[in-house]
Amino acid sequence: YDGTDFCGWQRQHNGLSVQQVVEEAMSHLPGLVPHVVAAGRTDAGVHASGQVISFWSSGVLPVEKLPLALNSQLPPAVAAQCAEVVGDSFHATKSCLWRRYSYRIYLSICPAPLIDRFAYRVPGELDLEAMRQASAQLLGQHDFSAFATKEERQPVKKVLAVNITTEQFVSQVPVIKLTVMANGFLRGMMRGMAGTLLEVGKGERPPDDLARILKARDRRLAGPNLPAKGLCLEEAGYPE
Repeated sequence: YDGTDFCGWQRQHNGLSVQQVVEEAMSHLPGLVPHVVAAGRTDAGVHASGQVISFWSSGVLPVEKLPLALNSQLPPAVAAQCAEVVGDSFHATKSCLWRRYSYRIYLSICPAPLIDRFAYRVPGELDLEAMRQASAQLLGQHDFSAFATKEERQPVKKVLAVNITTEQFVSQVPVIKLTVMANGFLRGMMRGMAGTLLEVGKGERPPDDLARILKARDRRLAGPNLPAKGLCLEEAGYPE
């Protein structure tokens, strides 16, 4: 889904959520219980290319026809890609072992309208090697409080993989993609890490500063949260 115009995944009293439009679409189809749980509760403006949801169905509607049936009821910004039958114990949130998020930054003096909804614009070049050196310090199990927007009861998470790569979208605009795979994410953690790594790329802080920030567990020492539009939930992992 394109999260630009949604208040996030989870239902809210003061805005339209992705969960709401999915459940409303389900309510028009036979045999579906219009209550879903999701792998990740993305915030307002955050996108997803690999969100996973689970729900109950009587089986009246064949599973292979579910995506097309749902898409006939969903708005253009949301689309079901595939569906499969799982065991009764499966829970999209609780059964999830890891999630992979990406954050995209595009390098351009002028805005690029065709990608600006999905990436954060930076005018100028970035030192990718310094950013990669810094990002390596995020690997492993740490207390990530320094990157969270609020205190959480379980701030210790394990980052399983970090990558910084380059892409080319339409208009030949260079795009920097930060990808992080972890067993869990704190609120704002991914955007805070992206903001801190961006400062490294600009030469505003040294690459080894991330180790100091992690150890201090102080949000004031880290970089800013980058805008939600560059963030995307790409994949969720489950037991085989």
